[in-house]
Amino acid sequence: MSLESDKYDVLEKIGTLLLPFPPLSRATADLFVQGHGSFGVIRKVRRKADGLVMCRKEISYLKMSQKEREQLHSEFQILSTLRHPNIVGYYHREHLKASQDLHLYMEYCGNGDLGRVIRDLEARGQYAEETFIWSMFSQLVTALYRCHYGVDPPEIGKDILGLAAGKAPKTPAGGITILHRDLKPENGKRKSVGRRTVTALTLRSVPGRG
Repeated sequence: MSLESDKYDVLEKIGTLLLPFPPLSRATADLFVQGHGSFGVIRKVRRKADGLVMCRKEISYLKMSQKEREQLHSEFQILSTLRHPNIVGYYHREHLKASQDLHLYMEYCGNGDLGRVIRDLEARGQYAEETFIWSMFSQLVTALYRCHYGVDPPEIGKDILGLAAGKAPKTPAGGITILHRDLKPENGKRKSVGRRTVTALTLRSVPGRG
């Protein structure tokens, strides 16, 4: 079996990994919330097999309780079912038994975030163009719709809920409702898709209850 170092080239370290929850009280999709100290690092890597650039979150199992590990894997199972162009993608994970580390591979978004866009505009004394605002808003809303209802929103021109008046959309049978717990500009990551730059939502989520 190939060693981890044989599969990927490390391009740079891009952050420190922080555990976001007191055990079992919140989800682990977004691993940047302070409170429990450093649990690892975040690196930009390139997969040698095909050149795909990814974000690798290196999580130390040694610092986690058994319940925390179980919660982590439960959240990964949920993330693996979320596929949407405006949600930061989850690829796979690898458990390194020798070091007791867990490597989580996510989509790399290298164009900053909406928080930086806002700060840059403020520094220049400018306002965002209305078309840009509507574009970002629509991208984030469609991502949230996918999280909340487990399906993509209706096509443009149809009833926004795709239902008769007075009825709310329902999550498909067996589906899971994901509730975002930290909506803010910094969680709107910017990535390149062809010649366009689009926004992808980073999740800190919990399964919906009731």
